[in-house]
Amino acid sequence: MTRSSSASSRTSRARICHRSRKPERSPWFWTSSACERAARWAGAKTKQRRQAASLDPALVARAKTAADRITGFSSRITSNRLEIAFADETELAELVEALEQAAST
Repeated sequence: MTRSSSASSRTSRARICHRSRKPERSPWFWTSSACERAARWAGAKTKQRRQAASLDPALVARAKTAADRITGFSSRITSNRLEIAFADETELAELVEALEQAAST
């Protein structure tokens, strides 16, 4: 059975962290971030951090206003999503009706 690269990377980091926590090698009070740093220095694979998309504030405001006006619900725009919150199944049904009505016009 072969391990995925993330599993093997995770076990490498755990092994390095376990070794680094031995009293003869380093202090016992290392934090998990210190262990992660030691693993990176030892060559463990890490994921790249995602860059937040920079959106035009005027376009974000227009999209939020349009979504609020069409659905009647308060909306929120994050870096890559338009989110419309609803509390229960009734509100979801109202949201679906509003979207269907907007799509048909």
